[in-house]
Amino acid sequence: MAKTIERIDQFRQHKGISLNAFDASIGRPSGYTGKQIRSSGSVGSDILETILRTYEEINPGWLISGEGEMLKNESDLVKEEQEPYPKPEINQSTALIRKDIQQLSEGLAQPLERLSDGVLKLLIDQQKILRVTEGLNINRLNKIGDKLDQLLKEL
Repeated sequence: MAKTIERIDQFRQHKGISLNAFDASIGRPSGYTGKQIRSSGSVGSDILETILRTYEEINPGWLISGEGEMLKNESDLVKEEQEPYPKPEINQSTALIRKDIQQLSEGLAQPLERLSDGVLKLLIDQQKILRVTEGLNINRLNKIGDKLDQLLKEL
């Protein structure tokens, strides 16, 4: 008897959907279904529920146990009035989320600008110090130190 993942792949092929498109349709990362197929992995109930909600034409009995036909009969399909998508509630929620994200990004921008200004000043100061130290000649500094030492001894 075929495993559930094999029936999922059979349905996917029947629909003519690529593995990546199928993964996206059920909210899984790219490569998920292919990996499960290659490893003959088991499929969790959350994935089965998502597949059954996304693809209402699948016969749940066939998907879970392999019994019956792959697709529901026409009489099994419930004719529901389609709601417009996106729903007004989703549009409103999306607008609120966008507003929150914008406020967060504006709130983060100002401290980041101050931080980047400080880091830039620090880097410029470090470059100045490096230029001074690169111009120093150790032998010359040693000679100057020796002369200062002699001068101090003479005093």
